[in-house]
Amino acid sequence: MFACIDKTCPPGSISTSSGDINATFNCQMCGVGKYTLGLNATSCLDTVCTGENAFASKAGAISATDGCITECPTGTTLGLNPLGIEVCQSCPTEMTLNDTCV
Repeated sequence: MFACIDKTCPPGSISTSSGDINATFNCQMCGVGKYTLGLNATSCLDTVCTGENAFASKAGAISATDGCITECPTGTTLGLNPLGIEVCQSCPTEMTLNDTCV
């Protein structure tokens, strides 16, 4: 969560303020697989990643396909981070063959 000085949450985040004019105006970034299009959104929407093996890889996305990837770059493999989110991770040295995970 972060405070917004001008009381405007940017795309990719939502307002978490209560509406009380004396309350601190806070914004929260949408999580991985979620997005918002405009300013001061009140809820995050699901990203729409299409294609074989496509998945969302970015928090704070600003469109339905922002942060969608269909394959991991050479030398990386799809895995889970500590939060259980699918991300591209470096291959362990013993798993590489010609800079490609095997």
